[in-house]
Amino acid sequence: MKEVMNILEELVLSLFVLLASAALVWISFFIGLSVGTEAAAAFPMFLLFAPYLSSGFVPLETLPKVLRNFAEVSPFTPITETIRGLLMNDVSLNDLRVASAWLIGLLLLFVFLTLGKYNRLTEKS
Repeated sequence: MKEVMNILEELVLSLFVLLASAALVWISFFIGLSVGTEAAAAFPMFLLFAPYLSSGFVPLETLPKVLRNFAEVSPFTPITETIRGLLMNDVSLNDLRVASAWLIGLLLLFVFLTLGKYNRLTEKS
């Protein structure tokens, strides 16, 4: 295993973290417009528990069957595995593709939902 990341690996990690951050920000925007700022402020609390429903702390094979089934389809598993792989210089291209697809999909979905919600709210005033 390499000890030092090269510039390309650092760039991929940085872009991936920016993509994840952008998706979470737009989800929070939508929640804030839909149910209020208090609910949007509480949204990050959900993220504290997300790693427990993925392979964030333990390998999927060690999870009980019900949790393992959920973790296998959860977007948090490939996202966690991708970040871990990028930091450990051992990233799976499949995890990177799946995690990027989840994040881009969530980002696009919530950008459109948020802009639509914002336009409806501003038309009424």
